[in-house]
Amino acid sequence: MERLALMVGLAVAASLAPADAADPGTAKGDLVIEGQATPLMHAYAFERDNAEGMMDGAELRILLTDVEVPDAARQLARLVPSFGPLGQQASEGKLKGVLIKVDPAKAKDAAYITVLIQGPPGQSFMTITRSPAPFERFEIANGRISGGGEIGPFKGSFDAPLIKMAPVKEHLKGKAAAESAPAKAFLATEQAMRKGDLAAAQKGMTAAKWHGVEAFVQQVGAAEFAKQATQFFLDTATRTGQIKDAVLRADSAFLVVDEGNGKLGVPLVLEGGQWKLDE
Repeated sequence: MERLALMVGLAVAASLAPADAADPGTAKGDLVIEGQATPLMHAYAFERDNAEGMMDGAELRILLTDVEVPDAARQLARLVPSFGPLGQQASEGKLKGVLIKVDPAKAKDAAYITVLIQGPPGQSFMTITRSPAPFERFEIANGRISGGGEIGPFKGSFDAPLIKMAPVKEHLKGKAAAESAPAKAFLATEQAMRKGDLAAAQKGMTAAKWHGVEAFVQQVGAAEFAKQATQFFLDTATRTGQIKDAVLRADSAFLVVDEGNGKLGVPLVLEGGQWKLDE
């Protein structure tokens, strides 16, 4: 049932402020794990706001990797970046790196460091530590972020363009949030899932989102999926009452759904004039 819940939310795809794709970030240094050094050469930086109220506050996120991550900004925009494709790539041995998260107002004081490396078969081995004053050098200037020092198991430096989220256009609450276009799209897609109408559900999802749902259906079987969907997805009236916030940006939206025992984040994107659930 937990896997089915993950089909619906937890991530966030957000509109991003423009960046110069021809100006990539760079890292210089080694990630050392159990005496084995891996050179990290690529750097990505992202400022994640907390307009949805699902985090403790805004975060600066710096990703240093051994391979290129073409959609790094999209992954760093997620609520928990390491739980998405970044973690999956690490688990498959396709990526090694560190994710550094700091409070924008206290960047030089402390950092939370997530190490992304391969663990046991099918799993990523991630450790999260708090490192006080990890930077020997740290600067944000002219739309870039740079720094260096002994940052957890990484020793070296980085320099990258700082990408930010696009501004919030509307933040709707209560009834207005539940009646918004993104909320209606979410409810329609969820009800299609509840009824077992996967063809209709697919139309309400991005290709990436549908890929995950389709893989899950194939894994558990259509009959088991239909059983779980009936048990998991609530009726429209109940679900409508749980939608508390809708944060809309240029071409993305994020719903906050209060399920009583916790809040669920639901990301959507605007594709061809239609709101669709995103991964």
